Amino acid sequence: VFLVTTVDYPRDRYSPAISVRTPLKTSNTGLSLESLRNMRLAAVRSALEDLQPDIVHITGPYLWNVFVVWWLRRRGILVIHTLHDLDPHKGAVYGRLLHVWNRLITQSVDKILVHGEVYRQRLIQKGLSADSVVTTPLLHLFVGFTNQSVARDTALETSFGNKILFFGRMEEYKGVEVLLEAYRLMRSQFDPERAPPVLVLAGTGTLRGNWSAQLPPGVEWRDHLINDSEALELFSTCGLVVLPYVDGTQSALIASAYYFNKPVVTTNVGAFAEYVGQGTTGLIVDPGDPEAISRAFIKMFADESILRTMGSAGRQWYDNQRDKEIISLMDLYS
Repeated sequence: VFLVTTVDYPRDRYSPAISVRTPLKTSNTGLSLESLRNMRLAAVRSALEDLQPDIVHITGPYLWNVFVVWWLRRRGILVIHTLHDLDPHKGAVYGRLLHVWNRLITQSVDKILVHGEVYRQRLIQKGLSADSVVTTPLLHLFVGFTNQSVARDTALETSFGNKILFFGRMEEYKGVEVLLEAYRLMRSQFDPERAPPVLVLAGTGTLRGNWSAQLPPGVEWRDHLINDSEALELFSTCGLVVLPYVDGTQSALIASAYYFNKPVVTTNVGAFAEYVGQGTTGLIVDPGDPEAISRAFIKMFADESILRTMGSAGRQWYDNQRDKEIISLMDLYS
């Protein structure tokens, strides 16, 4: 296995057993015009030509991927492409460009990998053959390769603190303002004989566009890039993880919560419902409904045994899906 990527790639995320080629330098990600610079495209093609691969699996969205795929196909090299999003997120600057780009990719590659059955069915309805689209849940954890043994040990010692964890960048589509309103409602309705849970917002961003008022009492905002050690502490000591997204495709945070034996409260967007057993590994509510999220919090924190039972079921789901993922990917590559 070879990795072809940018010189600034995060080295600690990967096993040292993987040989890495870094023919380019990038300053951003996604569908940016930067990725159309011809010299960089030529450098990527040169690296691939030197490797003479049997299969190329492209996992990130760049405008130049279309040209790389056409170049690979002309040379008879099999191409798999992961599509993370079939629709742009709310507030995304690239908007409809994503639909055009997705269409060009799906028409050009041998296989498509998506992280939800709902998206596999959409692609089939658009005319792709059933055997050309593969789905696996998004299961990667937030920790790098060098910290995986620490994560395993930490997951065995997990505790259930009186905390609700929101983890990630503060972006429009993630529904942070809905979450803050839900938390405010929960505190006003929580059992007065018990201390209400703390809401931890862990991640960079701005709340100016999402929440104009002062943060409600009980909210702790860690407004900085969260490293592995801090993330391990957050996931291992919280009571549950919340994903209040108003739209989205899938999220690895659900699997991360399960890995640490924590249940989730999530909205019914994208493929999220495929990752959550309603009332078994967590609770699913309608997007944009702070009252529903508030009720879910009150129900989950009524008794620690609820958190423990659902968290244990979540970890079982994670382990089962990991086993299935390995089989699916080996079938895909073979």
